[in-house]
Amino acid sequence: MGYAYLFALIVGLGILTIQAVLGSKDADADHDTGADKDFELDADGDADFDADGDADAHGDADAHGAVHTDQELAWTGADFIALFLSVRFWIFASLGFGLGGSLLHFFSSVPALVTAITAGGLGIVSGLSASLAFRALRKTASKATEHTANVAGTVGRVVVPLPKEGLGKVRIALSGQNVDLVAKTTGLRIERGDAVVIEEVDGEIAYVSRAPDELQ
Repeated sequence: MGYAYLFALIVGLGILTIQAVLGSKDADADHDTGADKDFELDADGDADFDADGDADAHGDADAHGAVHTDQELAWTGADFIALFLSVRFWIFASLGFGLGGSLLHFFSSVPALVTAITAGGLGIVSGLSASLAFRALRKTASKATEHTANVAGTVGRVVVPLPKEGLGKVRIALSGQNVDLVAKTTGLRIERGDAVVIEEVDGEIAYVSRAPDELQ
């Protein structure tokens, strides 16, 4: 049974390592474009093979066009089952099962049955905790994206210069907080510190133009 714990631990660590390497490559690519992607605006969700079937029930729209209902945080049977179908659940379940089982099996005199039950419990708790945590993060990012989709006409400041062809970054005040947006301009280069007007937000990209001189 000890080999089963070690195998689960190695599999979980291996997949996490692969995801970390792939994530660092994505980050390097973003750096090469001269634009960082911030959590507040990017809602890029999961770059790892996440199979969570999260879907919010939406109804009445507020004045900004964002949609909310009292059922948004409600759980259904499908939501609960989706937690267990998520690849992320099984990754962290493998880690919890493998680590707990290995420690108890190789470094204690706990009976094999108790070790197996304890390791199984740790695996389930680890998997569910990870799935719920990332589910909450996705909801937070999704709400941020809903707000940034309705900022057309807002004046912001350039924090990463906007080349004529390419991406930069602008900062705007939104709901009392500073929010950075990956931005692009169709005109001439706009330097750091210059004022810009948000024309529209398409996906993760804010299209901007230089603000009138009186707003500079």
